[in-house]
Amino acid sequence: MRTNKQSKFVLSLAICLIISFSPSTGQKLERLSYNNPGLLVDLGVGLWGWPLTNGDKHIRMDLCMITPVAYDFTGNGWPDLVVGDEDGRVALIEHTGKMVDGMPLFLPPRYFRQQADEVKFGVCVTPVGVDWNGNELTDLVMLDHEGYLALFRREKRDDKLVLLPGERVFQIDWKNLNDEPLRLTGRRAGGSGRRKIAIADIDGDGRLDLLLQTGQNSSFFRNLYEVNGITVFRDKGPIDELTLGGHSPSPTVIDLDGDGVPEFLIGAEDGFLYYKKNTFTETGR
Repeated sequence: MRTNKQSKFVLSLAICLIISFSPSTGQKLERLSYNNPGLLVDLGVGLWGWPLTNGDKHIRMDLCMITPVAYDFTGNGWPDLVVGDEDGRVALIEHTGKMVDGMPLFLPPRYFRQQADEVKFGVCVTPVGVDWNGNELTDLVMLDHEGYLALFRREKRDDKLVLLPGERVFQIDWKNLNDEPLRLTGRRAGGSGRRKIAIADIDGDGRLDLLLQTGQNSSFFRNLYEVNGITVFRDKGPIDELTLGGHSPSPTVIDLDGDGVPEFLIGAEDGFLYYKKNTFTETGR
């Protein structure tokens, strides 16, 4: 049983995880195996990674239940970490561009700020980095403090990169375009950000789609079109029939087999990674 002090949460990512990638067909969600004797196994329910450091100290966030997402936020060619904290704050952990003993060296966490105070987003939010508007700057797409999916644009002003306030520019087509933005959770008191998302062109039509964590596994939201600055999605349902559990299955997309088509990878509450091939480009479902 971990103490509160131990649960201060040393930020660790399985970026050094060596996966033995040999799924039989990939047509259904199935567990990925691992092949690395240096990894610690947590009583058979998953894997622990190695703690990241900023020199002599482990990188720690202020609270627990964090959601780290890796991408080049600063534009220097190195993957940074943008991390959602338990209380709705989001921090940047910047890659220094240096490696020590084969591990990346990061700067300490810096929380995004506005003029008055720290910027607050949804609690336990997943901050996804993507160039949504095509200006070659990494924007953020995530849930805001009321559970709406929002776009936080990046711009360069006076030779400085700034993060603009969130815009509720997403809708789902069954709302008949009645100006009601896409709200992924209406829960209060800690439930505003607890939906895990990933963004990629899943069906190969050139538009960025949404992969959304559900109580079963994850659902595919197809990007239909944009009208008057509003992006309209259609819910195509779960990607698989397998139920992974309701406690925040975390989806992402990655081309593991190198065929140019992104596949689905989901981290589940049992500690395992689950993989499935992407058939949406073939069936047009």
